[in-house]
Amino acid sequence: MLDTIYTQVAAVITLLVCGFAFWKGGRPEQWGGGVVILAQLSTVLLQDFLGTDQMALAAFGADAAVLIALGVIAWKSEQSWPAWASACQAITVAVHLAKLLDFRIAPFAYMSALAIAFYGMVLALAIGTFVAWREREALSPR
Repeated sequence: MLDTIYTQVAAVITLLVCGFAFWKGGRPEQWGGGVVILAQLSTVLLQDFLGTDQMALAAFGADAAVLIALGVIAWKSEQSWPAWASACQAITVAVHLAKLLDFRIAPFAYMSALAIAFYGMVLALAIGTFVAWREREALSPR
């Protein structure tokens, strides 16, 4: 998983955004950061330990679990970022489902769709954390 410079940069950005969420975010952002870290970690572990045949179904299951977790965060939260993150994750699950149903998706298109949706989820978390942090700072007495 971390064999190219692109995946290494993406992992560093993900860790920085999740660290920012844990440091400056509220409870929903912290839960979201945990979900994103678990999503990244599960992807790395699945790719390292499973064969190609088992990988597609396992990735679908892991990403469906992440979608459910983000949906719960969106349901319980008053912020809008979890809905955006859930939408990006729903794209990921839909792409996995299309691949499992054998819609003949080209490998480059498949990987690109998964990467863009993941970056969208991380971006939603970063923006949500920034907004929550700034709102909390604006409301705190000086």
